[in-house]
Amino acid sequence: MTASTADAAAPVSSNLTTSDAKHDDATDVQAVLLQNRSFAQPSPDSAGFDGSTADPNAMMALANKMIHALDDNRGRSSTTFRPTALGQHNALDHPDHQGKDAQSILECVQQARGTRFRAAPPILRGAFDFGFHIRGLSVTHFVRETRIASQTAGATAVNMTDFSKKNGFPAATTEPSYTVLLDALTNLRQFGRTFYNAETVDVLNAAIRFIEEFADGGEPDHETTKRLLLWINMKMGEFRGLVISEGLAAAVCISGEFSLQDPLLAELLYGLQTPKLDTLTALIAAQ
Repeated sequence: MTASTADAAAPVSSNLTTSDAKHDDATDVQAVLLQNRSFAQPSPDSAGFDGSTADPNAMMALANKMIHALDDNRGRSSTTFRPTALGQHNALDHPDHQGKDAQSILECVQQARGTRFRAAPPILRGAFDFGFHIRGLSVTHFVRETRIASQTAGATAVNMTDFSKKNGFPAATTEPSYTVLLDALTNLRQFGRTFYNAETVDVLNAAIRFIEEFADGGEPDHETTKRLLLWINMKMGEFRGLVISEGLAAAVCISGEFSLQDPLLAELLYGLQTPKLDTLTALIAAQ
């Protein structure tokens, strides 16, 4: 090869090397895009990018845009409500809510004028799922809260914007007075009329009727009321379980179990009366 031939070949070799480098850069960027895109995002190929011809700078700009969008989605999802299978099937929802975004429903309820309890995200999340008893929600989470009490609690007492599961339930009293228990149930029913379907509200009605009738002979004492709260929370949990396992039509039978003949209530109240019976028996024997 002559010197002139070598000189002519050199630019060609240099151009090929530059072209190959650009192609490799574009291919690398495309691989990063594919690794970081979400399922809802189009692939670079479907967006009209070809690794052999695309400008690497344009590819890099697209990569940055898509990755920033993904990070934004991840940030939002970390505080977003994710309904359970029960919630997704709208088994308990009010007809007006069916098919709507669960997060939007909870945010609207939180700011509604008619909401009389402390509408913290965990409580609303639990209400949407009807997650009473073992799932963390209690009837006393629905105790009426005045605006003064809300202000006293302070904005930092509970995160009011985080609807994810990492935001745990605030404390709820386990030893309410009879008046507080009845008020909480009534408040829950008022809330439920615009949040749940008619069948679910009927269950709440049955619970309130029983608690009202239970006090016909006088308001129950502190220990009895404490057990009534536990019993109602457990019954609400049973209702949810039946909705999941057998469907709403079977679950409404719980309404008929708000009765003095209910075995679970009898067990709880018997445990309360046993010490009194033992004391009475001892007094009779001593006479």
